[in-house]
Amino acid sequence: MALLIGGLWLLRQPGGNRTKALLMIIAAFVVAFNAFIAAFPPPQLPG
Repeated sequence: MALLIGGLWLLRQPGGNRTKALLMIIAAFVVAFNAFIAAFPPPQLPG
């Protein structure tokens, strides 16, 4: 959450570094997606 908010804040700043802001936003989505995948139970093995 902090990466997303920080990236959006940096993106809105007049002298902000847009590359860092976009990388922070992308990293926030990657972390959220990894948490979403980790929330699933492991598959049941046959047998």
